[in-house]
Amino acid sequence: MEWQGLMRAHGGVGITLVLVLTFHLILAASRPHPGTSRRPFWELLHTNTGRCLLLLGFTNLMIGPKVGEVPPRVAPLSLPAC
Repeated sequence: MEWQGLMRAHGGVGITLVLVLTFHLILAASRPHPGTSRRPFWELLHTNTGRCLLLLGFTNLMIGPKVGEVPPRVAPLSLPAC
């Protein structure tokens, strides 16, 4: 029954990825001009959401093959298909 927990985690991380990506894109569209008082906060938020996306994406990439019973060394080969 371990695969059920992994499948649930894989789906949960995927949904979180989509939500954080949507927030990241909204941030990108609402970028303040350089020199404004909000710009440093925006840069911090935008940079760190991007880092979270990388971490979540890598995590999901490592969970996915276990759910689909694919050897972990094959997982990076699926990236060009995305």
